[in-house]
Amino acid sequence: MRRVRNLTFVMFHGCDLPSLKTSREVFNKLQERGVKVTWNDTGHCLDTSSGSWEMNTIDRVRGNCKAGVVMHEHWSKETHDLQIKMLEFATKKEIPVKHLRLSRCYRSVTPDGTKLILQSGQTLPALSSVKMIIITTEDGRKIPEVEFSRLVMYADQSQIIEELRLQWCELPPTVPASTISSEMKSKNFRVSWLSTGHRLDLHDRTWGIDDMDTMRESCGYGVAIYQQCSSHMHKLQMRFLTVASQNNIHIALISLVDSYHAVDATTGSIILESGVVLPRVSSLRELAINARGRELTAKDFDGLVSYSSQCSELNFYWCFLPWSVSNHRSPAHLRSAKFRVLWDPEDKEVFILDSASGRWVNNGTEKALTEREYQDMLIRFRLKCESTVIIVK
Repeated sequence: MRRVRNLTFVMFHGCDLPSLKTSREVFNKLQERGVKVTWNDTGHCLDTSSGSWEMNTIDRVRGNCKAGVVMHEHWSKETHDLQIKMLEFATKKEIPVKHLRLSRCYRSVTPDGTKLILQSGQTLPALSSVKMIIITTEDGRKIPEVEFSRLVMYADQSQIIEELRLQWCELPPTVPASTISSEMKSKNFRVSWLSTGHRLDLHDRTWGIDDMDTMRESCGYGVAIYQQCSSHMHKLQMRFLTVASQNNIHIALISLVDSYHAVDATTGSIILESGVVLPRVSSLRELAINARGRELTAKDFDGLVSYSSQCSELNFYWCFLPWSVSNHRSPAHLRSAKFRVLWDPEDKEVFILDSASGRWVNNGTEKALTEREYQDMLIRFRLKCESTVIIVK
């Protein structure tokens, strides 16, 4: 405050703020100088006379809602309380909310489908002025048919709802006919499954390829293929990726999370643990292999490098790779300056493949990994795998 003499306005955005424990002296100085403090994420402003957060002006709340509201998993209960108050205020004043994004903070939906329960325990009531609801869950979470039906019912309570989007989860193949009301069909209500690039057909209640704009958005997020998800979901993802590639839609990332099995030596396609085949995707930019606890062979490595010929980057996580790579055996694009291979075996240090020598170089120290260091890492890796029980649902 002493350094900025003419300060009149402070805005916080995209953050979680601590509880107000500022001394009375600071509040008095803010009040004397007429400094207004506003918190966009909650639609509240600081009441310097009481030292508490109060609902902002209706115009500022309208501006916040026009930009959309995001509720994050790690934000405090107090922050979520303020955000819920703003959303209830918007409903009461019929202020349209562009979108409500629940970023990994959704826990469940009540049996009657009228309220959402957040991870923090708070209840999010029905909101009649929300245009779009976006729910991103924990990676690979399975949402059963009953829960999915209740989510659709919850979203439909908004009088201006246009779309319900779900991401990073597994959804059922269909929903009961009773879930889809005639009103949903008449107002063109959309249910999009971003993880697969599909949309629910409200007439036959099956999943079909989404429109190109939504597919581009989904591809921009990247596609995660989880081992614990069903072959049905994997097949939808393969269809989505194939259509995206055929339409030259850039796919930012394909991440195989414990789902990689092998590379087909004949076709060069990737075989998943579920048996579903991931064909070559020409518009792919980055491939990530998260093969927790596995020691991949030179054959695996060469096959994945070959599959990634159109990519700019290939990443390996939580797995072990050969100490060196033969330049004579590996594909030519491995030696291209535009292609990088990164390896993070222990979530501790990152190594980059030196294409000239075929050796791994520490990204931090820029020193080549010695055979002794490699052997020590391998011992630690195996000991850690033996002492860790990995449960895949």
